[in-house]
Amino acid sequence: MILKGWTVDLGSCSTYAAPRCCASCLGPQEVEVKAQTSQKSGNIRTTLTMSFPYCQICAKRAVLEKLRRAVILVIAGLLGAGLPAGAWFLDVPVPAWARIVAAIALTAPIALLLALATRPSKPNAPATARGEAVALLNTHGSVLCTNPQFAWLLAQANGRQPREGTLWFTTEVLSPLTAGVMGVLLLVCWAKYGDAIPPSSPPPRAPAAAITVPSPPPRMTATATQPSPTVRRPGPTTGKGTTSPSWGR
Repeated sequence: MILKGWTVDLGSCSTYAAPRCCASCLGPQEVEVKAQTSQKSGNIRTTLTMSFPYCQICAKRAVLEKLRRAVILVIAGLLGAGLPAGAWFLDVPVPAWARIVAAIALTAPIALLLALATRPSKPNAPATARGEAVALLNTHGSVLCTNPQFAWLLAQANGRQPREGTLWFTTEVLSPLTAGVMGVLLLVCWAKYGDAIPPSSPPPRAPAAAITVPSPPPRMTATATQPSPTVRRPGPTTGKGTTSPSWGR
């Protein structure tokens, strides 16, 4: 995962000489590919850009490797932040910090496997670089060459002496580091703001209070009662007589 080669300290970066051959396969120079690095010291950021010779085929590999590195690091960053964030809001009976830590532990291996799966195969000889054949190590003009013969030619052209060197921060190393850093940042965010962010699932609803419905009063059965007829009994007769007129007496 680390890149081993030969280091040449060019010293003055404004004036340097490069051989007129491909930095990877030593074929005739056809194009130039820029190598760039930057360092920050306090509030000052220094960026160094240098150009080195390539043939068309090796230059294409160098450009594709730059593109792959950018895409892999973006995916690693999204993975490092997205997976712990999903674990944060996951509704399971496990503490949030334990879910986030477990997710962070998964992101780094996944990012590494992604970088290894997309790593280009080693080119056929005499080419020596899967991507860039010359990498800048710092802003002081130190470069790492994958081809030892090109390193010797570059050193002789600038009055330098090559030595063995190593490039540690390759795509395969940076991808799990990026995922891990993003996960740790999200863990810090949870520790600081975790209580202020509501959970994804709504809180359990309180049981509704029992409502007592009064029972209706018993229904009364109406019975129609007919009044009994009043029978008047004749009272005693008084002794008064009636006079009937008589005719023709």
